This record gives sequence, C-alpha cells and structure tokens, in this order.
Amino acid sequence: MERSSFEGAEKLIKRLKKYVSDSFDVPVEEVTYSKGVFQRNGVSVVEFFEAARSYEKKHGPLEVIGDYLHPAELYWDDDRCQGDAYQGYAWGANVLEVEVDTDTWEVRPLRDTVVVDVGTAVNPLLAVGQVEGGSLQGLGYGYLEVIEVEGGKYKNDRLSNYIIPTSVDCPDFFVELTEVPCSRGAFGAKGLGEMPLSGGGPAVAAAIEHATGLFSNKLPITGEVLTALEQKGDERRS
Repeated sequence: MERSSFEGAEKLIKRLKKYVSDSFDVPVEEVTYSKGVFQRNGVSVVEFFEAARSYEKKHGPLEVIGDYLHPAELYWDDDRCQGDAYQGYAWGANVLEVEVDTDTWEVRPLRDTVVVDVGTAVNPLLAVGQVEGGSLQGLGYGYLEVIEVEGGKYKNDRLSNYIIPTSVDCPDFFVELTEVPCSRGAFGAKGLGEMPLSGGGPAVAAAIEHATGLFSNKLPITGEVLTALEQKGDERRS
C-alpha cells in the first residue's frame, strides 16, 4: 500500500475517528473528517479541537509517530547531495536604502523593502514579524557584527562587546508577502524560517557600494573595512 507524506496527521485523525465513534455511538466507518470537523453523512458530529480536548481529559495526551516521506516525483541523492532537497522553495528580495557618513564611515540603514514568496501565508501577521526580525539580523551581519578570535577563543563572547542591531538601528521596514502556493505544503505554505536572514548582508553590501563606489566581498562592512577600501583605491589612482 502506498504511504502518504502526511502519515503522522493521518494516524492522529484515525485515532480520533475511533474516539468519536465510541463517544457518539456512530459506526467508525461512517465517521469522516473535513476542514476541522468530524462528520457523519455530511452532518457535523464534533469539531476537531472539542474531540481532542475530550480525549485528553479521559486518556491523556494523544501521541502518534509518522515518518516524513520524500514525494516520489522528487529525486535526492544523499551521497552526492544533488537533486531536490526540498518539496518547495521560498524566495525573497531586499531593496535597502542606507546613509553613509564618508568622514566617519558610519552606516545607517534607512528603509528596507522586503518581498518574499512564502507560498500561502498561514498567519500573515507572524510571517511579517518573522521577515522583519530576520531581515534586521541580516543587516547586523552586514555591517555591525564583528567576531574577534584570539587563541582559539572568541574575544567578544557577550552582548557587552558583541554589537548587534537595536531598535535605534532598525530601519523602516516595508514587507510584502507574495503568495504562490506550493502544492506539497500545508495549505500551500512554503518554508519561511531562516530565509529572511539571507538577504540582509548582500543588501547592505550593494547599498554601500551604490552610495560610495566601494565594494567589499567580505562581511561585516565596518568603518575599518571601508577605510581600507578607500585607501586601496587611492593607491591605485596615484
């Protein structure tokens, strides 16, 4: 028998169907589940959360185990790390405006426009918050967060000497969720997670280059890095 990619959820629903059958004296083969409701012949019997809470009161937590199955139409070679690693890919783009003081080389992000394709945004408010928070982390990685190592140990191993962005450093964020549903994701969702972090650093580098003409292929781009790049440019012109 072909196994489903949603094995855990299906096992849980099957267990609750049996519970609903016993609790409401309905033949288990007549109990169906659709859109959060257990039904009999198309008529609502009990909602999912009501059944789950009732089960927990009588029997304790309902636990099932299901294995994730890679869709058969996707191929992944674990030895060569080649192929389709994920069932769907999310995408994002950052357009960042910065202000650069060419005397002190202080960088200040002003406005960050972020567009992300997350499939269906199951919770848009949380998704926007995730994008803003992750993007701010990426900006910090781009121009603030210097890691110093001495003798194999981190010198800046605490927030008193490891600089991260604060609310003072936060630009105005403008986030747009572009919803292109994924056929394999829950409700059409794709992953979001760490994706917002990826665009901030490159966006900082591109914005600083656009503002100053100085390009760095290393992050973070601190004042010391910009000073060195300026001096190297002066040497080439002399």
